[in-house]
Amino acid sequence: MKSDVLDTGKARCEKYEANNARVAWFSLMSLGVCLSVAGEQIRYRKQYFHQESTFKHSASMKITIVASPIPTLNKGISSSL
Repeated sequence: MKSDVLDTGKARCEKYEANNARVAWFSLMSLGVCLSVAGEQIRYRKQYFHQESTFKHSASMKITIVASPIPTLNKGISSSL
C-alpha cells in the first residue's frame, strides 16, 4: 500500500515538474513578445515624432482654415477665431 502511495506521489511530482517547466517556457515566451512589441512601439514613435518635428518646421507649409459644409460646425469655427 505504501509503495502505491509513493508511486503516485512520484508521478504527481513528475507531473507538477513538467507542468512547471511548460509554465516557465510560456512565461519566457510571453516576456519576449512583450519586449519585442515594446521595442517596436519605441522605434515607431521615434520615427513618427521625428517626422512630425521635421514636418512642423517646414517653411513651405501654410495652415488654412476651411469652412465646413455643415452649418452647425461653422458656428464653432467663427466664434473661436
